[in-house]
Amino acid sequence: TPSVPARKAGGKESRVRHILSVLGPGVITGASDDDPSGIGTYSVAGAQFGYGTVWVSLVTYPLSAAVQEVCARIGLVTGHGLAAIIKHYFPRWVLYVVAFLLVAANTLNIGADIEAMAGSIHLVLPVVPTALAALLVVALTLTLLVFMSYKTYSKYLKWLALVLFSYMIVALLSHVDWGLALKSLVLPAIQLDSGYITTLVAILGTTISPYMFFWQANMEVEEKIASGSITSPDPQMKRPRKLVLGRRAMNDMHIDINVGMFYSELIMFFIIVASAATIYKAGAKDVGQLDLAAIAEVLRPLAGDA
Repeated sequence: TPSVPARKAGGKESRVRHILSVLGPGVITGASDDDPSGIGTYSVAGAQFGYGTVWVSLVTYPLSAAVQEVCARIGLVTGHGLAAIIKHYFPRWVLYVVAFLLVAANTLNIGADIEAMAGSIHLVLPVVPTALAALLVVALTLTLLVFMSYKTYSKYLKWLALVLFSYMIVALLSHVDWGLALKSLVLPAIQLDSGYITTLVAILGTTISPYMFFWQANMEVEEKIASGSITSPDPQMKRPRKLVLGRRAMNDMHIDINVGMFYSELIMFFIIVASAATIYKAGAKDVGQLDLAAIAEVLRPLAGDA
């Protein structure tokens, strides 16, 4: 018979295993929130205002977690994505307006992501033209989406989310003034000038994005279809869905969403403080006007000759 401490340790271990086992759509969506355009926005915020915007990472966590959980619940209890729900319960023109806004926002967002990815590839491999790098990124993404199953693709995405830990490592190596960073986290020093307000709007826009709402609901449905908890979608919503969901499914979704959104905002915090400790500290506040040599000099304390 195991001792009492052993039982407690086993209970904690099983609890951790359970949490890890339920991580999926929420973590993937949270990681996708730190996309190239988001990383660029957070970097510019840290470069321009130092630690002055880190408090936003604390404020946006409950906001983003609440919105994403609403979307996840809609997907779970109806078995349909947001577009199908809007089509079913609202006039058709509402669906058209929402779809148009979503496509417009997504197109701009994806364009910014592709540009940032291509620019990063060109920065590391100057022999690869930016236009060619953009085409390669698009070709790889489309190939994976079309020819790889959802179950396999989502599994790889979940592991790729760990790449974002690199920003935490960068911050820990960047000689951050942690006292000032933590003070700025809980005591916002809000500036009422146009540049600061514009940066706040940009951070909120890239952190709580419309594609995440639709993606969250759809991924919850896909996950439950893959596990057999609900039947395949009925596009016309005329056939009732078979839903095998209990309180545990809702609790698991709640854990997944909150871990994913916390992870997303945590990475935002580390990106801002890393930029503040390097680019802002060096006095190069306008990232857009830096040439490669200037960027290299700013990063020399962190990367050395590399």
